[in-house]
Amino acid sequence: MNTFLGQVHNGGMRRLACAGALLLAILGAACATAQAGGMSAGPALETPVPPPHVVQTPDDPTAPAPPENAEVAPKPVLRPATAKPATPERATPDKPEPAPPPPLQTSVNVAEAEKRVRALLQQASRDLERTDYQALNADGRAEYNTVKRFVRQAMEALQEKDVTFAEQLARKATTLAARLVPREDTPRPVSGATTPA
Repeated sequence: MNTFLGQVHNGGMRRLACAGALLLAILGAACATAQAGGMSAGPALETPVPPPHVVQTPDDPTAPAPPENAEVAPKPVLRPATAKPATPERATPDKPEPAPPPPLQTSVNVAEAEKRVRALLQQASRDLERTDYQALNADGRAEYNTVKRFVRQAMEALQEKDVTFAEQLARKATTLAARLVPREDTPRPVSGATTPA
């Protein structure tokens, strides 16, 4: 029985080897015909010399005359260029650039909006004071620094009387700062109490 398995095994290996050799032969022949030839069939082409550029003027007697029955287009009437009256350039003294106008306020009561912004900034600052910077991970520290930057930019916007932008920055700062505050002071549910699903 050992010899029977050996014959079957060797026959299968022979078939596999023959199939591999046949595949290599086919691929080799395909690659040989698919390669571009290094020799071209004809001589190299040369770029022809461009024809000379000849411009004929209307007074040139060698110009061909238009046929007699062809309509002649009327020549356009050339108007003399009108010269603008020369005005002497006025010497203008160097004036400083005017300051840009203050931002447009859409809020009716600017003082009330400023009060809201300052309250938001105080809340963000209180939240930052309750946050331990050293205990934060890398993302927390990045958010902490972002809140600081928003607070600083909001204060600058208030100084420039851009209350709308200052309020946007203050709201962002307050939201981020609230996320940084430790959650220990939030009430925990009493054990055994049911929680809404």
